[in-house]
Amino acid sequence: MANSKELKLEEAIKSYEKAIENKGSGFLIVAAFTSICKWLRYEKEFDDIETWRKARSLCWSIMRDPDTYNLNLELLQEANYTGISLAKTYFESGEIEKGYTFRSFIKKLNVFNLLNSEETGDLILCLLILRVAVGNNENDIITNKYVEDLESICNDQLEGEKIYNDTLNMATKIFNEYEIALIKE
Repeated sequence: MANSKELKLEEAIKSYEKAIENKGSGFLIVAAFTSICKWLRYEKEFDDIETWRKARSLCWSIMRDPDTYNLNLELLQEANYTGISLAKTYFESGEIEKGYTFRSFIKKLNVFNLLNSEETGDLILCLLILRVAVGNNENDIITNKYVEDLESICNDQLEGEKIYNDTLNMATKIFNEYEIALIKE
């Protein structure tokens, strides 16, 4: 018989699956991005919350663009909540501490089943924007952890090794343009 934590996790997975159903790939990208980031933050939190805010803002700007996914603010917020809720439930259930494999977690996010290669590339771009934000805002210990983890996620779990370097260059350019725009304000 399943215990209450296992039941909550099963409910969270079903809730996640229902939330991403029929909402489009942009919604799934944001939910997966947020969930992955929250998982990583449970492992090692940022010193500066602005790191997360900058990365999320840039990811959302890509998803809001009418030439990409054209998500409205309400859907972005729902996708953000959906991703955070799933990772939070994994954490509260003790699955992260028990060594639940990240590969299994990624499978639960349904990115392999529902995203095509271009859309997976957009998820990788969002994750690499986080990597650049971490490198610009955090200390070496946090930066090293995130660089290593995000490279592994992008290359190994998301199978993005062929696009990794080009996507990292694009993420760096996007982040630098964002920083320049902030300075000009």
